[in-house]
Amino acid sequence: MIEFSEYKRADEKSDGILKGIWDRNGYERSNLTSKIAIESVPILSSLILTGNDYPNQEALITRLFANEMDKNIFTEEESKNYDEFKNMCSNGLSSYSVEILKHREYFKENFLKKFKAFRNSFKEVVPDGHQRMIVNASVLGATYELFKDILQFPFSFVDMQTYFKKSIERQMRKMRSESIINKFWDCFLFGIKSPENVRLMIYEDFKIEGRAVYFHFDQVFAKIAQIWFVIYKEAIPGKTFLTDQLKNSDAFVKYHSKGLKMDSGRDVKTSSGYEMDLEKTGLFNEIYDAVQYQLSIRSSIQFPPATPKYETSVKMEVEKDDLFSNKIISEDEF
Repeated sequence: MIEFSEYKRADEKSDGILKGIWDRNGYERSNLTSKIAIESVPILSSLILTGNDYPNQEALITRLFANEMDKNIFTEEESKNYDEFKNMCSNGLSSYSVEILKHREYFKENFLKKFKAFRNSFKEVVPDGHQRMIVNASVLGATYELFKDILQFPFSFVDMQTYFKKSIERQMRKMRSESIINKFWDCFLFGIKSPENVRLMIYEDFKIEGRAVYFHFDQVFAKIAQIWFVIYKEAIPGKTFLTDQLKNSDAFVKYHSKGLKMDSGRDVKTSSGYEMDLEKTGLFNEIYDAVQYQLSIRSSIQFPPATPKYETSVKMEVEKDDLFSNKIISEDEF
């Protein structure tokens, strides 16, 4: 097995490569010694994918068998178990290969039968599980069945199946949540460049400071609900459900019960709102570009005084009506 570490989501090219690895799609390369000058390189290894980000593409999530490390405080028993696990790995994981490879022919002859049996039984345990997730668990389940009398596993079949069920149910919840949140941010982006009646207005509905985006939920929800229906031909989920999804998403930073100010240049509005990490929405650059586009087409605007968190050399030309001359917005004003 090989490891790809520090996975970062929102990179479609990388996600495509990872999906191809699960599908065991090899690649072709030139070979001057071949009669046709091309050879196909197969994928013969499994992949361990690690990182602090969780994928947000459904097609990739379904191909993973995911384990989230979300604990940093451990009981005495848990610490003892971990020490025992470290002792098991003291000679390296490859040390188990010596024993495993002795049974290659036995594995080849019996794997498919065990795989089908585990898959059929496990489908009943997680009837709503995605097919790919069931397949991933069945590969591991069949391997356990074949080696349970050969290797000393520190867990029982019931322990393993219970954990598999918990993992897949968590992945399914994650997948549904990511799907809703992705739609929300897609509508948010679309709303910044939408017609005025549903446009999300910078400094009125939302504001951006550094990598954080702040918005008044009720104002944003009312506009996004219309956009959502146009794009997806379905009603937007209810407010309570959507706020729960936002709070549980990776991008959530803080809910401000009061004191979230929006200064549009005409008046200052203060009310509750959300603070989200723009980089974790997967649309960091797109939203920034859309905001600049909105600012460039507004006929008149006064920018609130603010000190940018990051240095910028951006200068923008705002087109005025014929009664006004063009004006260059300075960095401080921006």
